[in-house]
Amino acid sequence: MGNGDYNNRIFSEALALYDAVISIDPEKASYKSNKSATLTSLGRLLEAVFEAREAIRLEPFYQRAHNRLATSTTAWKTTETLQTLFCYVFARKETKFAAITKKEK
Repeated sequence: MGNGDYNNRIFSEALALYDAVISIDPEKASYKSNKSATLTSLGRLLEAVFEAREAIRLEPFYQRAHNRLATSTTAWKTTETLQTLFCYVFARKETKFAAITKKEK
């Protein structure tokens, strides 16, 4: 059911179903891995990294969990980098605007 919702891009429903099955069997790596993929799709990247790491802890050679860890980590780092860059550019524009405004007075 969770996989069907995930494939149909109904991520909030998929997440609820993955949470439900994890509460029944918290030691199943595939459930944690699927939850990681869903969290990544929802943009909840830090949580996705955590779930992928949990899946790897449960099953160290589970390749899909390693792939999902890489995907969520890359997305998280990319987002973090873009946010930092945006803040830097915005701060520079604000600084330039303030300097122009001072010159006009």
